[in-house]
Amino acid sequence: MSLNLSIKFLLGVTVIFCAPFLFSNGIVANFGDIYQYAAPFRHFAKENLQTGTLPLWNPYIFGGTPFLASPQSALFYPLSFLFYFLPLNTAFNFFTAFHLFLNALGMLLLLRSFKYSNTTCLWGSLVWGFSSFFLSKIAAGHVIHLSGYSWFPFVLLFALSSWKTPLYSSSFYCFVLAVSLQFFSGHLQVWFHTILFLALIFLYKFFQCKQNKVFYLGWGIVSSILFLSLVLIQLLPTLKFMGESMRAGMTSLFNIESVYNFATSYSMRWKDLICLIYPNFFGNPITKSYIDPAHPSIYFETQAIYFGFVPLLLAFSANLYLIKKKKYLLPLLSLIFLTLAMGKNSALYDWFWKTLSFLRVPARFYFLFFATSLLAAAFYWEEKIVNQGAKIKWILISLTLLDLFLVSRGWLAAENHLKKLGRSQAMSWLQAQLPNGKADRIFTTGEISNPNKTIFFHLQNFNGYEAIFQKSYLYYFSLSQGADNISSTGALEVPHPNDRSFSLSGVRYLISLNPLDRPWPLKYNDGQIRIYENQNLNRMLQESEFKYFYHRVNSNKMSVKVKNLSQDSSTLRLTEAYAPGWKIWNESGDYQHPYKTDSYFQAMDLTSKEDQKFYWCYWPKEFTIGLLGTVLTLFFLTFLGMRTLATRYL
Repeated sequence: MSLNLSIKFLLGVTVIFCAPFLFSNGIVANFGDIYQYAAPFRHFAKENLQTGTLPLWNPYIFGGTPFLASPQSALFYPLSFLFYFLPLNTAFNFFTAFHLFLNALGMLLLLRSFKYSNTTCLWGSLVWGFSSFFLSKIAAGHVIHLSGYSWFPFVLLFALSSWKTPLYSSSFYCFVLAVSLQFFSGHLQVWFHTILFLALIFLYKFFQCKQNKVFYLGWGIVSSILFLSLVLIQLLPTLKFMGESMRAGMTSLFNIESVYNFATSYSMRWKDLICLIYPNFFGNPITKSYIDPAHPSIYFETQAIYFGFVPLLLAFSANLYLIKKKKYLLPLLSLIFLTLAMGKNSALYDWFWKTLSFLRVPARFYFLFFATSLLAAAFYWEEKIVNQGAKIKWILISLTLLDLFLVSRGWLAAENHLKKLGRSQAMSWLQAQLPNGKADRIFTTGEISNPNKTIFFHLQNFNGYEAIFQKSYLYYFSLSQGADNISSTGALEVPHPNDRSFSLSGVRYLISLNPLDRPWPLKYNDGQIRIYENQNLNRMLQESEFKYFYHRVNSNKMSVKVKNLSQDSSTLRLTEAYAPGWKIWNESGDYQHPYKTDSYFQAMDLTSKEDQKFYWCYWPKEFTIGLLGTVLTLFFLTFLGMRTLATRYL
């Protein structure tokens, strides 16, 4: 089968697997992460960009938090444009199907670069692209993971190709582009695992070669510089945000045992490997047979590892064959990555868990074990099966594809997204009480499964759901509410809403599924959602000291018109979260930086008694520097490309 036919075959298989949601009016069915995370973020970016605002700040969760700096905003990922022009459900459906196909295509091209036969390449790409590991990402709602994983074969393909050509070859530039796209796709852990895998292969090649060490060093240095320069627009804000995030501040607040439990959460167990042979040994949340129905994420992270019985058998045979031939690279890498995936259940991980604690979920190292197993299995196919008759090879290909299809049956489906993301009666009631631009906030308690839904309706939530949020939020609430009430993604429980720390946040309404054991009046109750009003509301400004008018201009900018009624200088305090990058401008064009107050909020000193108007603007210097660096790099790469074309064709 030619390359052209192989690509068409992969495209056809992708359409068959994705047909349940691809040709529907709903959205790809998932266990929540699209609704809780990806959809609100994509909607927020779309809404801002369509109004001409670059979304640097998100005012709708955690009392305000950096948006662009969060890597999973994926603002500069080219495929994110689907969300800016298509309905949200359609965009997610096409985004998912495209990356499923792209992932399989990348493995097809990678195996072809090894000069493998057409059947080897097709079989390997089917095993890789339609394994339980990747299809489970769709069912879990981890489409951001999937988009990152889909660039792994291309990164490896262009890296290996560029090591066989002059330094500034087209393969070299394609490698820089592929690794940059993976970085921009949004999930840094996927990118980190890819770089780790590539670094180990690079070191192996470097120490194996005897004459080209200078070339490899040059390749590593130049490619690193170009990559870092190209992604600077995302890298610098993200590094700054990471330094200010809860993942960088856990050790100063929690004891070492708590930090260890966080770092090793979602570790595989050795007995989970039974799922390589019997995928539903522990049940399956899709069929509602899982042994721990309250925690389907455990299944998706640690037990959705099946990639076919025949491929597993070939991978095992390949490792034995390679060891016998004294070719230890793939078997050794497989053992290392599988041991790392075990996390706290292996002695190896305990040696350097502190170094990897910011990543969490050691089970995701299984991805690299899967990659080495697939490469080994493809090698063994090429060695032992390629010379068999065409009938035998096609029977094995068909059995493998049927095996994967039957195991994943029901995983890829469509559902009505409006049930999760549509406007509820409670949401309509809140919008009527808090029109857009009003400073008062709401708070969704921990049992509310989707606190980020408020983004769709411009309600400013003081809770939220994020992989990375400011450590000052953690400090602010943990000192008064208790650190045990905050999860790694936010979702604060708030057992003590009458505490001063809660009243300072400007929260007017508390939304809960359960009755509130506090003397707050119940304002709304539809039998499911209960909304209580805070009687001790501490608004943005003290009305006894100021007359003011507040208006949110856009996500990055607020205006406050204020008159000081106090005889002395006063503090103008906002309930907006403080973060480096805010500036306060007056109408004369002068600016100052706000300072942090009450451990989390921002404030400025006000001395004049005249009517004044201030503009709070969020525009961090890291973004400005990153933007300049990325633009200059793009100009440089464009110049080199045009020069190469001119040299070749003129």
